[in-house]
Amino acid sequence: MNRDRPPLPLLLYDGDCPYCNGAVWWLMGRLGDEPLFFAPLQAPHVQPLLQSRGLPADYADSVLLITEEQTLAGMAAVSAVLRRLPFPWGGLGRLLDALPASLGRWLYQQVAQSSIRLRSKGKACRWPSPQEQKRFWL
Repeated sequence: MNRDRPPLPLLLYDGDCPYCNGAVWWLMGRLGDEPLFFAPLQAPHVQPLLQSRGLPADYADSVLLITEEQTLAGMAAVSAVLRRLPFPWGGLGRLLDALPASLGRWLYQQVAQSSIRLRSKGKACRWPSPQEQKRFWL
């Protein structure tokens, strides 16, 4: 995969977060042929992409979904990714979209706070197999 041009749509996640890593593996098991690629926010080749989207190179506030048209963050990114999945997950994504924005932000922050607690437990994250690496912008 070409590091100069990211594959899109691209989900950027906190590579140091066990919850985020688990969510990536969970998604990979449900995507089928749906195009979606992954990269950790901490990867050096992600920094120019972040800056090209008007974000700081060290952005780490939330998960991001990068498409040709837009950059979605936090709950908006989560719901957009879920909508790509088959039943019942696509419906959950639409349900999350229907929430008031303030409630969506609150829910996202609750999950983010729980991931901070998980991070302190020091779990190691697994490396993708050669087949799985096709979905990663490494």
